[in-house]
Amino acid sequence: MKKLCFSAILICILVLPVLAGDIPESVMSEETVDVLIGTVSEVSGTEVRIVVATSIFGLVREDEVIVQDFVYLTGSGIMGTISKEKPTAGDFCAAAVMPVDGGLAVYGGLCARADSLDAATLQLEGGNEFIKRMNEYINTGHYNAGNRKIIPEEDRVITQEVPVPTEGIEEPAEAPIVKKGGDSLWIFVSAGVLLALVCVMLLRRRK
Repeated sequence: MKKLCFSAILICILVLPVLAGDIPESVMSEETVDVLIGTVSEVSGTEVRIVVATSIFGLVREDEVIVQDFVYLTGSGIMGTISKEKPTAGDFCAAAVMPVDGGLAVYGGLCARADSLDAATLQLEGGNEFIKRMNEYINTGHYNAGNRKIIPEEDRVITQEVPVPTEGIEEPAEAPIVKKGGDSLWIFVSAGVLLALVCVMLLRRRK
């Protein structure tokens, strides 16, 4: 029994970080996720207006879009503390986005300030491993429609009506940085913690 419990805990320790760490790669299997490069033109809480320079997967065709949950991922650890930083107007940026409730939201926290709008050479700020891999995939061209399963034309376009800002709107409460694509991270972590607790209880009963 002790060997079985030890094996289960070891598997959790080794496997969970791998499962939680595939968010940048999952962009390639999510047919409705696009990666945008652009300029932040307006900030309202965690909602920003972006002037789009490049839509890497060609799903977003508007010149300007509103993106929810837009905060830069800057923390360093996959399983550790995740730091985030608010954008400012004029920032160059890159972000993975997905359609949510008729609009767009950041996918899996993949959002960072950039030093230029050139996909081949831009550098993203922050020491987070997800952002580093996203940066590599943008620079090398790994993120492109040719590497993804072909999407039917009628399903490819993400449409969004960009609303006109209204005076006096209260800024929304800051939303969690990880959305949908990042939900699996917390599921795996919670499952691992629960399994470890169960094993500890079993070991104590055997004593």
